[in-house]
Amino acid sequence: MKKIVAILMSFVALNAVAQPISDLVIYTTEPDPFYLILNGIKQNDEPMTNVRVTDLNQPVYDARILFESGTVQIDKKIYFAEPGMEYVYKVKEKKNGELTLRIQSATAFNLAPPPPAGQRVVVYHATPNQLPSARTVTTTTSTSTTTMQNGGSNIGINMGINVPGINMNVNIQEPMNVGSGVTYTESVTTTSGSLIEPSGPNHYMMPGYGGAIGCPWPMEEGQFSDAMNSVSSTSFDDDKFTIAKQITGSNCLTANQVRRMMGQLDFEDTKLQYAKFAYNKTYDIGNYYKLNDAFDFSSSIDELNAYINRN
Repeated sequence: MKKIVAILMSFVALNAVAQPISDLVIYTTEPDPFYLILNGIKQNDEPMTNVRVTDLNQPVYDARILFESGTVQIDKKIYFAEPGMEYVYKVKEKKNGELTLRIQSATAFNLAPPPPAGQRVVVYHATPNQLPSARTVTTTTSTSTTTMQNGGSNIGINMGINVPGINMNVNIQEPMNVGSGVTYTESVTTTSGSLIEPSGPNHYMMPGYGGAIGCPWPMEEGQFSDAMNSVSSTSFDDDKFTIAKQITGSNCLTANQVRRMMGQLDFEDTKLQYAKFAYNKTYDIGNYYKLNDAFDFSSSIDELNAYINRN
């Protein structure tokens, strides 16, 4: 009996640790390549016409297709009904001429064909790839001067060369007989322009939102669900409020996540205090009005609005 219990406990532990994994393939037959953005994070650094993203461990993602031409974009929620599958979507044109994503197949990993040539394979990442910050590159500047005068005088050559990592001066004095009264001077200066390399994005891009931003990178849904479990497992409202503040104080949330956290609190006053505390730790503060229906009394809404206006 003890062996059976131990086996069952091991099985439960393994399943608690294991995370379902899915792959996503998006392609287009049009010549315009695209960037694939999942939950606000660009997955491929270069535009492609066929992109595969592996190691997706959530049941739903907000997907955005940005074409290199910049004329069209597609926004769609991608659902993964079963783990261990490869989901293939194609860019298709609807009857009204708009572009959308249509699912083509869902195939178990062991039955899926190998990636075709030219397909970009990317491991899903929830934070932007680290790109070099903006910098300036300047190329060579050089000057040379030659002077010849009366017969028997010297030829003087002075040259300054300045390139990245090299700084050199050359001075040559050489006797030379030339005709009297001859003077020759040549000066050549070449200076290039500057090249500015752009840096990567510095905050999350929420699909469909263009309002004010209170903090840059909201919590991933999986992390937030774990945080919610920590709050809901506590019995007393004061303890829930304390844990909710700890989580919010060290993270960035969306307005929807703040509203869901408020739903874990029992009393109106506690909800109001938490909503005030979380305002400056919310990404899409322009959506803060969505918290209104989490209150039972209109006076709480008025007090929260007054707090926001003061801050």
